[in-house]
Amino acid sequence: MDLFNVDHYNKVREYREKVGLPNSNLTVELIDHELINKSIKNLITNKIGIIEKIFKQFYCGWYISYLVCYEGNSHGVVIINNINSFSNEILNIIEENEKNFIIL
Repeated sequence: MDLFNVDHYNKVREYREKVGLPNSNLTVELIDHELINKSIKNLITNKIGIIEKIFKQFYCGWYISYLVCYEGNSHGVVIINNINSFSNEILNIIEENEKNFIIL
């Protein structure tokens, strides 16, 4: 049995949007986080980027993601820290990213 009903979650978000309630409060920007403007390295590609923004996001629980700017102004998102998400997809991404990225 799944603990998180994705269909219900999507219906609630659709309804909130339909009646004019915010449904985007599932992403919170952490504007004073200590890692903003720090360098992060992808150990697979050896690319180094700068952490421009950090977000607390919700999917089956909360987790932390970084918006990273690489050379040439390309951007990427790195999901790096679990707070309480129990989504296997999120947990697997975090496990891989913990192996593949380091803060410099």
